[in-house]
Amino acid sequence: MLSLIPVLRSLTYEIDKLASKISQEFKHNPAYEVFSSLPTGEMTAARISGELGSDGNRYPTREYIQTAAGTAPVTRRSGKTIIVFFRWQCNKHLRAALQDLARESIKRCAWASQYFAEQMGMGHRPSRAYRALANWWAAIIWKMLQTRQCFDQSRLARSHAIAC
Repeated sequence: MLSLIPVLRSLTYEIDKLASKISQEFKHNPAYEVFSSLPTGEMTAARISGELGSDGNRYPTREYIQTAAGTAPVTRRSGKTIIVFFRWQCNKHLRAALQDLARESIKRCAWASQYFAEQMGMGHRPSRAYRALANWWAAIIWKMLQTRQCFDQSRLARSHAIAC
């Protein structure tokens, strides 16, 4: 056990060095301001930026990002029967990054915390509630990329209050 301590120290040093390098490179991204305004850590914002890129024109609709991320469910209809399935085919790295954003945002954003609590109140499991929140974040990020506006929690809270 004691022989593993130097290996672990070396690994943590390399991880810190890599995180520092990613942070430096992320600051050169044209959409740095947009992604860094999200209520999450810098590494999660950099991961989302890396998966989506900085050109909002790549995504014609918000549904495109939601489908690519796997946060939007698959709905099958036949006659009067409607069945909703989990979306398996997607960009799994983007899904993981958006779900990390969802998990971190409930600690930093009142709207996200309230939405998560509503999902849990409807009887959903935590994984389903996080995926629903990640689906909203995908739509918000799409709008941010289209307008080149940073995330503003007060604007989101106002629009959410109007919708309810």
